[in-house]
Amino acid sequence: MRPLLVLGRGALGASLAAALGISQAAGRAVPEEIAARLESGGAGITFLALPDQVLGQRAAALSAIRPHPDRAFVHLSGGQGLSVLAPLAAAGHRIGSFHPLQAFAQARPPEAFLGITVAVDAGDSELLSDLGAVAASLGASARRVTDEQRPLYHAAAVLASGDLVALAAAAGRVLEGIGWPPEAAMGALLPLMRGALLGLEEVGLPGALTGPIRRQDVTTLRGHLSALAEAGQDRALRIYCELGLEATGLVRRMGADGDSVHEMEAILLEVQA
Repeated sequence: MRPLLVLGRGALGASLAAALGISQAAGRAVPEEIAARLESGGAGITFLALPDQVLGQRAAALSAIRPHPDRAFVHLSGGQGLSVLAPLAAAGHRIGSFHPLQAFAQARPPEAFLGITVAVDAGDSELLSDLGAVAASLGASARRVTDEQRPLYHAAAVLASGDLVALAAAAGRVLEGIGWPPEAAMGALLPLMRGALLGLEEVGLPGALTGPIRRQDVTTLRGHLSALAEAGQDRALRIYCELGLEATGLVRRMGADGDSVHEMEAILLEVQA
């Protein structure tokens, strides 16, 4: 394995450095000691754990200090392709990307990487292989995601993580609307969400689906939609309808395609219109 360095002190950078047992350096600037390490480190890999909006300028700054020519640079962004590291590639460095498909709102222990998928890409097959080996050393599996695939890949990741948090916020506001304190709402919803995720892990799709749409309970569905509308929960109503349509698709995958499924879809589409 090549010598590794993490540049950047965010939650993901700190988590990755700890999991790999390697050193970490501040990423806000390129101080002299970092320049020296990049020059003397030889054919290593530097992971750039930096915000998306500064990756391009940091790549230019790094190329200007002339690191060792055999040092590779790999960003940890989910949404950026390899082109953001173009200044380093132009200077002759190998470039790549390494995005752990995991949530890091704060630094997490090495166990956070166990069993996850890491999206990797690189400008050459040797670095791609090295990144796969790094993922394996974390207990993760690597899957290549090209620049062309990156926007949809990252959109899916946001839907499954950041939007899950946003969904919790939407559900919490509905409970707050009937008088629940925010902490009580989250305290009640989190075990429910954990249970749903556990069911998804244990049973998979579509079997993990629960609720009135799975039961094809049209009466309850209508009641939910009416209550949300009457309470002025317009945003929650839109979310409910959109996810409800996704749920009817899961019901179809279970083999149900009767009148009640068509009726539920029609009701949801009508409210959306």
